[in-house]
Amino acid sequence: MRGRRRAAAALGGLFARLVDAPAKRRVRIGTERALSVLSALLAVTTLLWHGWIEVVLRVDPDSGSGALEWAVVGACAATSVAFAVLAQREARKPLVPLADR
Repeated sequence: MRGRRRAAAALGGLFARLVDAPAKRRVRIGTERALSVLSALLAVTTLLWHGWIEVVLRVDPDSGSGALEWAVVGACAATSVAFAVLAQREARKPLVPLADR
């Protein structure tokens, strides 16, 4: 009887992971994609409207040189690519690890 209970518990745990995994993955992939798009939009906004940082923060941190704007564009572009890669990597993962099969 113990063996059956253990087997049932193992199957129940596997089933629970299979049911929870897709929902968690969808949330994670969606979040990573949304952050990627948001970061890309911020990079494009900074490219098209250089003065938004001064307008929003009401300070001129780089004294008009534009260095901060280019740093923001580079950081946002890199962040956008990183989140896109993370989302793609998560989407390609198998649903159940090979060790559990």
